[in-house]
Amino acid sequence: MNTFRLTLMTLSVIWAAFTLFVFARDGADFLTPYMAALPGLGWPAHIHLDFALYLVLSGLWLAWRTGVAAGGRARGGGAPWVGMRFLAPYRGGFMARGARTPQALLLGVHART
Repeated sequence: MNTFRLTLMTLSVIWAAFTLFVFARDGADFLTPYMAALPGLGWPAHIHLDFALYLVLSGLWLAWRTGVAAGGRARGGGAPWVGMRFLAPYRGGFMARGARTPQALLLGVHART
């Protein structure tokens, strides 16, 4: 789990650095280029759709692992909009609060105790 924790921290730092670079160069409008690629039905649109579906799946997982409690539904509904800037710290936070096994981290309330 320590390797996974270090990986999450590394991914978060990479994401933050890249985001700062792109924000400084292109500004905060990420939806315009994202949506502009979709009507072309080419590889850029495919990659965007694949990523969007991954984010929806991650939101469903967040809601499910809490037993679909109110807080889990809220986090699950918000996760697709914020992606990595939420998921890596979220998983790291659970590990810091006691999710010491992969089962506890991934399954949440569904893990066998």
